[in-house]
Amino acid sequence: MTSPPSITSIAFGGVAVAGQTNGLANLIAIYSLNYIVGSVGKSGGIVFNPTSPLEGITANPRKKSFADWKKLTQDMSDGKVKAMLVRGTDPFYGMPDITNFREASFKVPYIFSFSGVMDDTTAMADLIMPEHNPLESWGTDIPSPGPGYQVVGFQQPVVRPFFESRGEHLGTKDFGDVIINISRELGIDIGKTNYPMHLVPFQSTSLTDGRGAALPWLQATPDPISTATWSTWAEINDSVAKENDIKEGDVIKISSTHGSIEAISYPNPATPFDVISVPIGQGHRESGRYAKDRGSNVLSILGSDTDESGNLAWGAVRVSIEKTGNWIRLPKFENHVPSHPEDDHQEIIKIAPDSSKH
Repeated sequence: MTSPPSITSIAFGGVAVAGQTNGLANLIAIYSLNYIVGSVGKSGGIVFNPTSPLEGITANPRKKSFADWKKLTQDMSDGKVKAMLVRGTDPFYGMPDITNFREASFKVPYIFSFSGVMDDTTAMADLIMPEHNPLESWGTDIPSPGPGYQVVGFQQPVVRPFFESRGEHLGTKDFGDVIINISRELGIDIGKTNYPMHLVPFQSTSLTDGRGAALPWLQATPDPISTATWSTWAEINDSVAKENDIKEGDVIKISSTHGSIEAISYPNPATPFDVISVPIGQGHRESGRYAKDRGSNVLSILGSDTDESGNLAWGAVRVSIEKTGNWIRLPKFENHVPSHPEDDHQEIIKIAPDSSKH
């Protein structure tokens, strides 16, 4: 004989009870009941949304409060807002008249609307860039509330855009396409400012995590792949290097949102296309004559993100790269230099344009 299924009690608070002057206190009291009966984190009870499966995209984006809108209105009245882009909302209709939002908008020099409907806000806009209806668009979405596990949904158009189906060239556009086209007109490289490459720091077999940098015989021990010694190099896919006119020895600047370093480029066909690998171990400010001020410390441009255990997510940093215009011979085991570059003997050559081609 099977036992009857257990029943989980659950308490919900609606929008009406939240729309009072004591709305927050009401919701706290209601949802606290779920903790009292033990229905939080239990099947059939209250299960919190999981974290986002996509880096940089939150599962529960914070929405602006009415207090934030009031502050925005005051900033508009004070002339602090130079341009306002409106998408997915109609504040001219939705804001109470007592906020004077409509009057404050006249202090904003430019108002841009992405609405596909001539709503109250769009009718007051200086420029209208109508976007597709959701049924005409590609997109992604993290559902809220979620199913209890990480998920991201992808949508594809179910109908052709209305104006396109009528053979008209002018009409609505996808929001992402509009932003990309605007960036091109302004000369802004979106792909570059979003840091397109993954930074992969790795421990060298000689210096390991940097503790061996003070010993010259470890500095002179060649890397098994590049045979590089005495330096900080950056391994980049040879096809990517060719596309960016990067050759072995070119000094490149590697930048993240947390800083930048310089390293000697080493094109390598085994490196993935969107990865740049930099050894750990150099870039010490002290640690003796053989380590001090030699190369770059790749750890200095890492972020502070952690994984679920609290450990540093050292492989989660994205970077951009650019040539500095300098070239340094990459010290290698097979270079047969008569003496190791123990101080500042590395040759730096400034690359100048070839005037004969002009």
